Parts: sequence; structure tokens; C-alpha cells
Amino acid sequence: LSKSRSWSGSLECVSSVPAEEAHVLVINTGGTIGMVSHNNVLAPKANSFAKALKKLPVLHDEAYAQQTKLYEYLDSPENTLVLPLSKKNIRVVYTILEYSPLLDSSNMTTDDWAKIAKDVQKFYELYHGFVILHGTDTTG
Repeated sequence: LSKSRSWSGSLECVSSVPAEEAHVLVINTGGTIGMVSHNNVLAPKANSFAKALKKLPVLHDEAYAQQTKLYEYLDSPENTLVLPLSKKNIRVVYTILEYSPLLDSSNMTTDDWAKIAKDVQKFYELYHGFVILHGTDTTG
């Protein structure tokens, strides 16, 4: 997660009012949410999800990331984003861990689900929460 930065403290937000940061790991296993259109067909594309989210100001506050030098303290700055300040004065910094290859949920096995659980366990002490992006073909 971090080279030298403590994630338990708070940072000054852009308006100089202390803002608490929450850190979330987003595990992208695949599924429609991360697909891109190619010749009118949706298909998974490696390393495109974080890039697409960084273009959406509602899902990434680039000004805050730059002003706080957020990227200088991260092991994977290209996959880390920060949400705009919430009404409760909290910033959510989230890092996307993308599986390779991205999986179609209809092809996932119990071994794949065990890998997800092991990754949550591995990073449990480093994050405040986890989001698992997983297709819906096997959730019925």
C-alpha cells in the first residue's frame, strides 16, 4: 500500500479543514462493470478500469491527489483514486487490484472465490473496507 505514509492519521483537505481518509481496496475480478466496448461488443480489457474512472470527477478528485502528493506515497499510483470530499468530511482513497486475467463469473470456480477471500485476508489490516467487483452470472 504505502512506502512510508501512515494511513491512520488525517490529511488536510484542499480547503485546509482536516478531512479523515478511509482506505478501500477494490478487487476487480472481471464482469460487465469493467468491460469496454470494442466493435459493439463488450469485452474485458486489462488495465482500463482505473484509467476510465480517473476521467470521471465524481469518482476521482485529481486536484486533491495532486495537492496532497498522494501518488508519491503509493506502491501503485496508477491504480489509486480518491473520491471527492463527502458531506461527512471524509475522503475515500481507493486502490484497484485487478486480477489477471479478468474472469467471466460464469467460468469462476471455488478456487477463484478462495483467491478472493485470501486476498481480503492478506490486505485486511491495510484497508478500512473492501469492494469485490464480480460478474453476476453466478450470483443467482
